[in-house]
Amino acid sequence: MSADILLSIIIAVKLPCKYFRKSLLSLLDQDLNGAEVVIVATQELSKEENEILLSLRAPFKVSVQVPRGAIDAMNHALKLSVGKYVYFLGSGDTLISGRVKVITELLGSTRASIAIFKVLMPSGLMYPPFSVSRKNLESGVMPCHQGVVILRKLTHELLGFDPKYPIASDYDQLIRATRRNAQIQNIDICIARYLGGGMSNNGALGEQFMILLRNHLWFNALRFIVVELIAKFYRNYIKSVFTRRNS
Repeated sequence: MSADILLSIIIAVKLPCKYFRKSLLSLLDQDLNGAEVVIVATQELSKEENEILLSLRAPFKVSVQVPRGAIDAMNHALKLSVGKYVYFLGSGDTLISGRVKVITELLGSTRASIAIFKVLMPSGLMYPPFSVSRKNLESGVMPCHQGVVILRKLTHELLGFDPKYPIASDYDQLIRATRRNAQIQNIDICIARYLGGGMSNNGALGEQFMILLRNHLWFNALRFIVVELIAKFYRNYIKSVFTRRNS
């Protein structure tokens, strides 16, 4: 680890690149002292897009090697990172102005392995609205990775992200980390704006269920899927009622 780098910010570039450019602009607006930005392409980019990436200079670190997908890209970026902590910003998500300096200042004094910040959702609400703990993680609560900063050494001990969970790999990593008694610090500061997608994908529920089973949390897994199915039923029911009323 470089003694001067507290935070490695990682972005896996996905198409269309207009989303990544939003993320990049939000980073160019930051004080990056004590931080580096690691950018990895997840698929073949155009010549113009490659030129944009390769024109970036330190503290930006760019790899246009095309891995086998987003999870492979994230693991590749972990290997390139030198910061004490790592943070994954989704392609299209944006960091709020001045937040990198806030994060690095806080990381300089924390002893926690995992710091969880607030994220501004597309609805305009902050998430998570409560403190995250090992107990509620194991009950199915999942913070957005756009608000999670984790010790890089810990990610290597956990062997990075598991490609078996292309949507919920960040949740799987948090579960495995806390089962090793990794300390969590909740910080009531909003650091990023979330574009949407990812965990809102229905496939994530199945992955969460399998992750809970994998970690021998059978009762939690059953309770989680039952609660989600009931919630889905009521959401669909309410939607159908409003549809009928407006037709």
